[in-house]
Amino acid sequence: NCSHTIKWASKSIQKDPKIILSYLKTAAEAIKYISGEVKNYNKLVENALSRKGSLILELKTKFKKNKHFVRIAAQTFPEIFSKIDTKLRNDDKIISHCINSNPKLIKYGNQKLKSNKKIIFPLLRKNLSILKYCDKKFFSDKKLFQTIINDNWNKKHLFEGQSSYSEKPL
Repeated sequence: NCSHTIKWASKSIQKDPKIILSYLKTAAEAIKYISGEVKNYNKLVENALSRKGSLILELKTKFKKNKHFVRIAAQTFPEIFSKIDTKLRNDDKIISHCINSNPKLIKYGNQKLKSNKKIIFPLLRKNLSILKYCDKKFFSDKKLFQTIINDNWNKKHLFEGQSSYSEKPL
């Protein structure tokens, strides 16, 4: 990987859009070494983040606090949810990219997110262990637990190859 070699290049090479684009095509990590003075720098950052979202952690703070760049990074780096500014954790697109990819990230969400049935119910179907991070009101939600029981019964029998529904829970 030659991404780090650009940091030793002359300033004129570091600002050459064709060379920069070549570096980024080879390795998105090269964005760390490219000057912010380069023409269309933000577009280059978008390109790099769309391929490797974790790079946002190595960029200037302004990118980490910018909703647009965080949304792009979240598509390939859902773990960003635990590392971003709490204000950005309320953004629907960031939530959907991060939480749907990794339901356990719900633990970093705010109370409003943790009590949102429309978000929590589908996540619980993917991963029951997130219930411990959810709003306590879900612990007494009969509909939720009936759905969980039925879902898990169906999965169990589907994987066991059983087709009889005579034992299905009430």
